[in-house]
Amino acid sequence: MATKIRLARLGRKKQPFYRIMVSDNRAPRDGRHIDLVGYVNPLQSPREVRLDREKAIFWLNKGAIPTQTVHSIFSHEGILLEWDLRKSGMSEENIKTELQKFALLQELKKKNIERKQETVKKAELTDTEKKEEQEEKSPAGSGEKAESAQE
Repeated sequence: MATKIRLARLGRKKQPFYRIMVSDNRAPRDGRHIDLVGYVNPLQSPREVRLDREKAIFWLNKGAIPTQTVHSIFSHEGILLEWDLRKSGMSEENIKTELQKFALLQELKKKNIERKQETVKKAELTDTEKKEEQEEKSPAGSGEKAESAQE
């Protein structure tokens, strides 16, 4: 039996909520499943992801194949790194230090993204201020005065 780790959609119309499930690859997307690994709520501002790391690694060891989306989620959360380190036979202490390094890198990436967003917002504000100044100086205001003088 080939197993996959994939998302099952829940929630209402235009309000998706996903469970990360282990299921037979022949079962329908929202159908029968073998085990629940976690869930994803994409509607929250930073996407909320809750995973049972031990279950995920257990199923990866059993040969379950994650879909592309689940693969990216596992990669972002560090599960694939931990699985790879355990497969290579590293000690638990070394795995913990590597995961701490990974967590620090993730935090730095988030901070860099926030900085970029702030600079874009500042640039947009300065652009709107420049446009407002140009509109004040433009001849459109003097054109209205000329039309009223002709009448």
